[in-house]
Amino acid sequence: MKTLAKWSVVQYHQMIKAQILNDQSVELLAGEIVEMSTESPLHYNTAKRGVRYLEDLLKGKAEVRFNGAITLADSEPEPDIAIVRLPESSGLGRKYNTHLKSLKPLC
Repeated sequence: MKTLAKWSVVQYHQMIKAQILNDQSVELLAGEIVEMSTESPLHYNTAKRGVRYLEDLLKGKAEVRFNGAITLADSEPEPDIAIVRLPESSGLGRKYNTHLKSLKPLC
């Protein structure tokens, strides 16, 4: 399959804001908008249990994120589980918190 166009994260966010991608399960991966399969209850519950385990294991050492988008240079994947540095430990706390405040819900 050939890629007809590569999309930037900014363009992807514009499509979301314009509601072009409503009712579609997609992610931006390496500049391509990729259709994702829907999540089964078993998959969700297994990932959620994994998150609880990792949160206990990594408390105070890292942040464990669940089913959230991660914005990268040319992608915005939505991994089931992501382990990331605590904002305070990376020196990015203020930038991180500002980014969270600027996010608006889609509905």
